Amino acid sequence: MHDQPMERVLAMREMYRRLSDELYAHQLEHAAGTVVLSSESMAYEAFQAVDGKRCAHIRTLSTRPDLERVRKLLCAAEEVVVVEHNGSRFNLAEYVEATLLIRVKKIYSDAYEWPRIETFQAAAAPRKLEALLAEPSCALAG
Repeated sequence: MHDQPMERVLAMREMYRRLSDELYAHQLEHAAGTVVLSSESMAYEAFQAVDGKRCAHIRTLSTRPDLERVRKLLCAAEEVVVVEHNGSRFNLAEYVEATLLIRVKKIYSDAYEWPRIETFQAAAAPRKLEALLAEPSCALAG
């Protein structure tokens, strides 16, 4: 998100409800279906894929957040997708699986491809997330 124009980031953040100091949620009314959990560095791309679809997005400011606030939500979801960087410091998906004892779908961007936003946008992670959310269970809400 650091390479995104600030007005985009601020507009996105206004659409989220604060759950705790580390967790923010968008479209919680769809949390019984697919929930996308992303690290803050991937939040803008996840927001673009999720906004207006029948799924919720939880963005976390930490790779080791306190998941108690969202335990019931994530355990009750039909599907949890974790979007993050792949690298030694970024293991949010494994942390969620080990903490909540649930299986998650993992979508990674290569941390080495992240020096600029254009490099990430050309990578496969956003396309994988878009393809996953194009399934009928996540069809456009409304």
